[in-house]
Amino acid sequence: MHLVLSLILGFTTVQAAIPWPGEGGSACYRRVYNSDHMRSNPRQELGSLYVWLHHAAGNTEDDYSGAKVLGLRRNGEAFLNRDPSCEFKPDGTVFCYVECDGGSFSLEPRTNSIFFRVTKDYYFPLFRSGADPENPREEEILHLDGKDRNNNLYRLYQVEEQDCKDAFDRITERSYGC
Repeated sequence: MHLVLSLILGFTTVQAAIPWPGEGGSACYRRVYNSDHMRSNPRQELGSLYVWLHHAAGNTEDDYSGAKVLGLRRNGEAFLNRDPSCEFKPDGTVFCYVECDGGSFSLEPRTNSIFFRVTKDYYFPLFRSGADPENPREEEILHLDGKDRNNNLYRLYQVEEQDCKDAFDRITERSYGC
């Protein structure tokens, strides 16, 4: 019995999940899919995904927890959404949403990675870089749909914050509100 219990406990002590940034901190998570993966998954929209997460020190109007999300299509075309507010949940997940029914996703810690998961039965929009923020045309919106198993879940890895800064600096940022 002791041997069985030791084996079970041994298997539960795998590396801890990637920690979220502390209050007042930020962290960058990224995934760049290689060409073999993209050939094997022809319906997957994004070849790269970046999430730059900020954990507010006090949740004031000027400092609130939120994220910037950047997706790059296979051809390098950039789509982003930099307005989601985020809540750090007691169960260890982070729930991010855009006000005014603008979509949502969760970030779920895993061993050595996180899952970016579009909310089930919902969506999360990304907008083409340079689109008119007040009236984006339909072709300027990339809808990640919670029901689309090819585009609703992405495994991301923590990378240096400079990677997110560089990626966002390369594109035109626009704010999309209500």
